[in-house]
Amino acid sequence: MNSHALMLMAIPALVALAGGLLAAVWAPSHQTRSMIQHFAAGVVLAALAVELLPEIAREHPEPWHVLAAFAAGSLFM
Repeated sequence: MNSHALMLMAIPALVALAGGLLAAVWAPSHQTRSMIQHFAAGVVLAALAVELLPEIAREHPEPWHVLAAFAAGSLFM
């Protein structure tokens, strides 16, 4: 394993460690926690839309099925 790959693997490990330390010393308010959760949900939806939906759309002949399912899933999330 080369040093570049090791550096790339160390980034998420250090971020997870920093997040754990931050959670141990900081108790966010209800509003702050809600904003963080909404941001995370938006990131998940964006990743889904960019990475998975084009692959799913290639498998289904009618794109409105995929669009309707994505909209319903987003609505009920």
